[in-house]
Amino acid sequence: MQNTKTRGLLRLACMILAAAVVFSMSAQIGKTYAASKKSVYVLSKVYYDKKAKANLSEQYSYNSKGLVKKLAYGKSGQIYWKYKYDKKNQLVLSGRFVNDWMNNKFTYKKGKLVKFTGYYSEKFGGKKKLAGNKASFKYNSKKQIKSAKVSGKLPNFETGETKQSTFTIKYSYDKKGHVKKKYHPYPGDITTHYYTYDKKGNLIKDVTKHKEGNLVEEVTYECTYKNGRLVKRTETWGDGESTTQIFTYKKIKVPKKLVKTVKAQQWSFLNFDLNNYMPGFSYGGM
Repeated sequence: MQNTKTRGLLRLACMILAAAVVFSMSAQIGKTYAASKKSVYVLSKVYYDKKAKANLSEQYSYNSKGLVKKLAYGKSGQIYWKYKYDKKNQLVLSGRFVNDWMNNKFTYKKGKLVKFTGYYSEKFGGKKKLAGNKASFKYNSKKQIKSAKVSGKLPNFETGETKQSTFTIKYSYDKKGHVKKKYHPYPGDITTHYYTYDKKGNLIKDVTKHKEGNLVEEVTYECTYKNGRLVKRTETWGDGESTTQIFTYKKIKVPKKLVKTVKAQQWSFLNFDLNNYMPGFSYGGM
C-alpha cells in the first residue's frame, strides 16, 4: 500500500499533464484582444477539510488579463509560485521559491509549446546555477499534445539512484478534448493512467496501472457544485484514506477574447492534481 510520501510523488507525475493542457490552449491566443471585458469567477483560496485560516492551503493572485501571477501555499505564503507571460499571453516562465528559485522556461513556435527547460537560480528567472530537466513536445492533428520527451538527472522511483534518463510520455484524448489515457514510463515505475470526468468536465476517477508488480491503484473524487462552480472535492484512495478540499472564488473582469483561456487555466488548476498546477517539469516526479 502506498504511503503519503509516495502518493505525493505520484501526484507530481501528473503535473506535466496539467501544464500540457493549459499550454496547448493558451497558445491559441491572438496578438490583440478587444478592450471590452467580461466578468469571470476565478479561484481565490483553497482550504483543507474546513474553511478556516489554519486550514488555508492555497492563495491565488492574478494579473490584469485574469491569468494567475502568483500561487502561495499555506497561511504564511512563504512558499509560492510566480508566473510570467509574453505579449501573446503565453506562459514563458514559472518559478517556485523555497530557498532558491526553481525556474521553468517555456518556448513556443507558431503558437505551440515546443520546449521546456528547468533550472535553478538565486532570483526569479535569474542566472542559471544548476540545470534541471528538459522536455520537448509533439502534437496530433487536433493540435493536442500527443507526446512529451523528457530528459534529465532523475531519481529512480524504485532504487532512489539518480542518473541521466530520457523517456517519452504519451497522451490520448476523449471526444471533449480531455486526456483519457497517459502512458508514463518514468525510471523504476512505468505507469498507465486512465482518467474519467463528470458532466462538467472535472476529474472523478484516476486509475493507475503499474507495470512492475501489476499493481493497480484507484483514486476517486466526489465533487460538490454550487452555482455551477466546484466548491468541494473529496479525494479517496483505495485504502480508504481521504482528504477534502474547499474552493472559494472571486469575480474579476477580463478581456472578452481571453475568457476561454482564463477558464482553461482555471480548469487546469482544479484538475491533475490539484495543488500543483503547472509548477514544472524540473521536479523528478514529473
